[in-house]
Amino acid sequence: MNFSRKVCRLPLPAIIAIAAILAYACFFGRATLFVWTVKHETAHDRQVAVIPSPLPDSSISTVPGTAVDLFGYQFEVPWQGPATVGDSPDHGAARVVQPSGQRSIFFFNPVNDRGLVKTLRAQLTARGSDPSAANAYLGAESDYDLERSILYATPNQLSLMFPDRREVFAAARLMIKKDTERSPGAGLYSFKIGDLRGFQFGDPGRANSMSIDAYDSHDRKFEFVIGSKPGPATAITQPEINRLLQTLRPVP
Repeated sequence: MNFSRKVCRLPLPAIIAIAAILAYACFFGRATLFVWTVKHETAHDRQVAVIPSPLPDSSISTVPGTAVDLFGYQFEVPWQGPATVGDSPDHGAARVVQPSGQRSIFFFNPVNDRGLVKTLRAQLTARGSDPSAANAYLGAESDYDLERSILYATPNQLSLMFPDRREVFAAARLMIKKDTERSPGAGLYSFKIGDLRGFQFGDPGRANSMSIDAYDSHDRKFEFVIGSKPGPATAITQPEINRLLQTLRPVP
């Protein structure tokens, strides 16, 4: 007895169920497998479930600092007096150090920013295509939006039933978040200071090192890594970090 005769002898509900399963596997099988894999790998990762919370202290330090010019931009470091500036060999970053060596700030050259949205737009433009297609392809209108969607991704956003484009995007962003974790257990915050908005990784009240991704209104990205030696007398405070961001501007 061949397969076609066996199928014909199945009750109608079973035939409908088999057809539905085959159709689902055809249209959603790969998406379901991908979403299920990501959900399984991140289900018990507490760090991945952390999302940014608003910066609890948005006050600005009024203590005068020292202005530093780097890569065509100026900002104030949270101490007075001279600051030692050293470039990395490829000029990809500069390190500003307090004379006592207690505090240091790395500032990465904004020219080297290779945001995925900007990069894809440039590639599409070079090919004579519409650069705005990058928005639909990446599900983001700017590099800030893309980083924001990655940091706010959680396993709870993943559904295994008829996963659509949103679930696939969420799964992809969740994997990126998992692979690029920057110790969110030490604090993960969002902020809006002056013309800048972005994210701070680390709490100066709990860690001696923080990193910052800030974006201006033109979607230019500015990266800082701020560190200090252990001890309450040397720690950089949140208002001082806010002052640094508030004073960031192109060199006149």
